[in-house]
Amino acid sequence: MECNTHLSIFKSLTFCIFIISMISCKSAQKAVNATGDDKPAYKCSKEALVKMFGGKDSCGTLLFLPNNTKITAPNWTPKDLTLRDGQRISIDYKVIENETSNCLWKPLVAKITCYQLIKDNIIDSSMLTCDKIIDPFKSQWMKDEIMSTNPFTIGRSIKNGKVWFKFTNVHKNRYFDCDGKFICETSNREYGDCSKKVTAYEPFEVFWVRNN
Repeated sequence: MECNTHLSIFKSLTFCIFIISMISCKSAQKAVNATGDDKPAYKCSKEALVKMFGGKDSCGTLLFLPNNTKITAPNWTPKDLTLRDGQRISIDYKVIENETSNCLWKPLVAKITCYQLIKDNIIDSSMLTCDKIIDPFKSQWMKDEIMSTNPFTIGRSIKNGKVWFKFTNVHKNRYFDCDGKFICETSNREYGDCSKKVTAYEPFEVFWVRNN
């Protein structure tokens, strides 16, 4: 009888320890994932789009940040990551003072101090909705706009459940909604009604860059 009592107490203690452990793990997980803006917590502080130009314009591989800052990192070869055009990575970097690049995009020359792969560009963009599409040539209206205006970059902004696109050229920015409906156009030298309208959607995250 005494043995059964001890066994019962042992089982009860074991169950209690298990429950406490589960609660602690969930609490810790919530603490790690709590970023305040529902964004995943990445290893490094800045997101970047990888664009590989090869030898064109002396640019090689550039990293485009959402604020349109461009980064070039000479001799940077990640040990555990094969860079591919269209990848999204998180990075930290340190600008190398007094060094410039011959690339026409005028990037900052920097040393990458932290990097982590966020998403590889290996999915069929034709199966994605406009908030996730990464290849504009899979969308007929985007393809038409590229062919007619030859933009340098295409950016996307998602605010209040709406998706807007920004096509940037030398002299102007053209804005469209998720379905390709033209919204407005701004000149790089003026601030008018269109500029006021799109202010709420800035910044636009660049997801496509012209290769030449």
